[in-house]
Amino acid sequence: MFALAEHIVKMKSGHFHPEQFEDHYENALKEIIRRKQKGDRIEPERLTQPTNVINLMDALRRSVETDSRGQRGRPASQRAASKQRRPAKRSNTRRSKAG
Repeated sequence: MFALAEHIVKMKSGHFHPEQFEDHYENALKEIIRRKQKGDRIEPERLTQPTNVINLMDALRRSVETDSRGQRGRPASQRAASKQRRPAKRSNTRRSKAG
């Protein structure tokens, strides 16, 4: 891992030229300040596409409810109730009578 980190640093290192650096955050902030000075109403941009954010706890619960074949089974509460111990089956072999 250390060798990989060294390799990445070597590949990304180089000379810094401040005149080539453009701070997008600073430019956007300056634009907002200009618009406020003009008296324009500033509203946050609306997202055009929904984000693909999932609730990790819901995903974990669904994965726990999935059986080993990858199929959803009964809810966990029903599975726990059905796992009660059943009596052992009797053997088919006959016992010999001693005596």
